[in-house]
Amino acid sequence: RKPRWTVAAAKGFLAEDADNTYLRGVDDSIIGVDKKTGEPKFHSQRGDLTQFAINTTSPLIYTATANGQIMAVRAVTRAGAVGQVVKANAPIEPLALAR
Repeated sequence: RKPRWTVAAAKGFLAEDADNTYLRGVDDSIIGVDKKTGEPKFHSQRGDLTQFAINTTSPLIYTATANGQIMAVRAVTRAGAVGQVVKANAPIEPLALAR
């Protein structure tokens, strides 16, 4: 089967919403691509993302830096918007205890 479109600067799928597909760039950026045309519309500006998780159930993009900062990213597609960071303290449940 022939692909609908390809993006040469991408190396993998991350997530999608109704209008866009989010791909992992070969430079470890996040690329927002128009679902219908395959035209890249935007890409992330961070240079420290190293780990990514594929999300097939929502448009959230899960990523992490080399120093262990984990993020859930939602694309901001409004013109003129840069985005926002929201901190949410999650309850901590230890996986193991050491003495």
